[in-house]
Amino acid sequence: MKTFKFIAALCGVAAFVCSCEKEDSKTNKVASITLSATELKLATEEEAVLTATFAPEDADLSSVVWASSAETIATVSPEGKVKAVAEGEATVSVTAGDVKAECKVVVEKKAAATKWAVGDYYEVGNVKGVVVWVDESKEHGKIISLDEKVDIWTTGGYNTGAKSEEDGKGNTDKVKDINAELSAFPAFKWCVAHGEGWYFPAILEVYYFLNAKETVNSTLEAHNGTKISDFYWSSTEGEEDETAALYGYLKSDGTATSWSDFKENPEEDTLVRAMYQF
Repeated sequence: MKTFKFIAALCGVAAFVCSCEKEDSKTNKVASITLSATELKLATEEEAVLTATFAPEDADLSSVVWASSAETIATVSPEGKVKAVAEGEATVSVTAGDVKAECKVVVEKKAAATKWAVGDYYEVGNVKGVVVWVDESKEHGKIISLDEKVDIWTTGGYNTGAKSEEDGKGNTDKVKDINAELSAFPAFKWCVAHGEGWYFPAILEVYYFLNAKETVNSTLEAHNGTKISDFYWSSTEGEEDETAALYGYLKSDGTATSWSDFKENPEEDTLVRAMYQF
């Protein structure tokens, strides 16, 4: 009886071992790793994400480790996000058991951002104009087009809801929602036709270039542009009368103010100038 129990115990151990072996055999090891890039070029403080593809698809990924050969140059997160820290070169790797894939990371010094001032001539790519406003960083701002046109606001009695006094792009988008081709809104259409990113400025944005008339005009003249006049449509619709929109003009003391005029049949030869934000 004791002998029988001993043999049964041995059989139980053997069965357990076999069961473990079967479980181990179900675990697929990573056979290969492919990274989405083998080399990255980044400026300091920039980030990029590396994607790793493991084969076979059902491989066990519990042992996957991301690492950087020089964390003072570039770091990498457990999800493959690479961050450039300082100039130099580092190797980012991902391993799973005995399998490894690497990516060379070259970090260069971040180029100094261009500082802009009102009156500067702006030409980046195919976008050309004169700077009329800059933010505190002086790296971002708004420009006006080199050209202008006398045009009407709309050909019909539309109430567009374009009421913003400072967001001409938002006003332009509202009008596009009503008439995507802008066929019924000549002033808007002319501004947008300058290219991607151009829009019809709101009334406070019109003030920017009216108040800087002398400074901006010298740059316009130097680059064969049309100098600023005294009356300009804005994309801001009148608050009380839907048949009217605001236009900006210069007072005798040289400061800008606004009045309203009929959108379809304005009393003034109100000009239109396109604006672009960079």
